[in-house]
Amino acid sequence: LFLNFYGEPCLSYDELSNQLDDTKKYKKLSSDKYFNNYAYEKRLSLSFDTLLVEANQRAKEVNKMAFVHVVGIGLGVWRASRHQDAVFMKSFSQRIRFLSSTLTNIANICFSYINHPCGKYADKQRVDIPNHPLGGIKIHIENRNPHDRLAGEDAGKLLVVSYAWDGNALPGNEFWLGQLAASGDPAAAASTQIAELHNAHINPNVSAANLRIATLNGVETFHDYIRRAASPDVLCIVHVNSASFHLNKGGLFFETHALLTAEARALIRSVMNQWLAIKVNFLVGSTG
Repeated sequence: LFLNFYGEPCLSYDELSNQLDDTKKYKKLSSDKYFNNYAYEKRLSLSFDTLLVEANQRAKEVNKMAFVHVVGIGLGVWRASRHQDAVFMKSFSQRIRFLSSTLTNIANICFSYINHPCGKYADKQRVDIPNHPLGGIKIHIENRNPHDRLAGEDAGKLLVVSYAWDGNALPGNEFWLGQLAASGDPAAAASTQIAELHNAHINPNVSAANLRIATLNGVETFHDYIRRAASPDVLCIVHVNSASFHLNKGGLFFETHALLTAEARALIRSVMNQWLAIKVNFLVGSTG
């Protein structure tokens, strides 16, 4: 299931060993362990895109520019290799560029305690974006604390902060065991209201009824998303992971920057046909 999701073939170790010389894709960690950079980038893009689209939407709703504070995902005790920092930052820079035309309400992105350039962008450099109200997004790479007050030219901007959170755990993780400074998870919970606001056991608004979808059109309710996507008269472009979906009367056109196996294509066609009863086409220009 996950291999199909990431567009990877299902191979045995012996079959895969013939591909391990591809150093762009695989990082050798030990004699029998390899790190798949491409799969890692795809996984990160889910979180990056959601954060950027959500931050832009929140700022737009209050007529402000957003200052986005980014913390590492899996770059602490869960890090498998030091090279992940570079892959993390490279992947984020790619997502900024891909979504750039939609990020009109993001002014700054600060990478906290990640001492590596954001792709080709160093600290205080700007990602130039045509038609952006500020000319682009300013990159910060510094040891900034998440709740530091914005001052100077950043005063008045909307501060949007990401935080780490282990899957299958309540928000804050070790926070619930009283270990308030064990890692960034409990520290974030101890200094904010996320332990209650993001907890379905406490906050009844954390439910499927309030599900939102992050798309190139902004953040939408699930019902609005499905209604718009299913309309044969409306052309919509929806971004999910590393793919774009273009919908019109001719069906759903799927364009991706990731390599797709025949099995992955078949899975996409099957799912979309069952859910929306529409035809799926793969664009000639895609690399898959």
